[in-house]
Amino acid sequence: MQQNWLGLRPDDLGEQERTQLERDLQLSAVHRAELNFGQHLEQLPYLGRVIVLDDIRTYAERMGPFSSGKKSLTWLYGLPLVLVVFGMLMVLALSNESGQDPMSLNAEPQALLPQLDLLGEPEAVSITAWASQQTGERPLLGGEDLQVNERLGVQVSMKGSGHVIVGDLGTGERLFPAEQELFFLEDGAYKVGRDNFEFFDFSSRIEPVQLRALSCDKPVVGFPQAVPQGCLAADFEFQIAR
Repeated sequence: MQQNWLGLRPDDLGEQERTQLERDLQLSAVHRAELNFGQHLEQLPYLGRVIVLDDIRTYAERMGPFSSGKKSLTWLYGLPLVLVVFGMLMVLALSNESGQDPMSLNAEPQALLPQLDLLGEPEAVSITAWASQQTGERPLLGGEDLQVNERLGVQVSMKGSGHVIVGDLGTGERLFPAEQELFFLEDGAYKVGRDNFEFFDFSSRIEPVQLRALSCDKPVVGFPQAVPQGCLAADFEFQIAR
């Protein structure tokens, strides 16, 4: 049985109606739900005037917030600043790349320097070689034979610093670097040639070949037969097997 008792408290009902509520458990449950609903309606602000923010705040304080609080995302406002700082650091790193040691640029030790007034202090220089063919490579000792089908790789070892040139004493040919180019080295061992190193072809030679590496405090023009003042020299001799 359903009664229209919405909003009526038990005190507002008559004796007969209260007795009915006590006997009918289903009717009593419905009445309690209607009573609870009516109490919530009673808490709503008066709608006969304009609702202002204070009305909503007062209702929220009495009945609880309308929705659960959300976490603040104010840290997002700092994200653009972080990106700007990161971009500035990248620009500084790229712009500073040209200020590195020329010997370390692009992992190429034999950097060609345009400064003709760059002075070195050579202490010692030596030259070694190895032979290369399609089947592989092998070290070549001084005085050994280089096969016709083999090409020669050259390595210069430096102590101190200086302008280095490598040439053929027999022909007076400057093998590396080219004229008007510099090959300034510091302590270490460096393969000679373009693009880190290159192999030289002596297959057409008949007489023994004598290579010389010069390490000088100043740039040297051409390939002098005699050791200039301020230079150190190292020779490597081999012959072509026939």
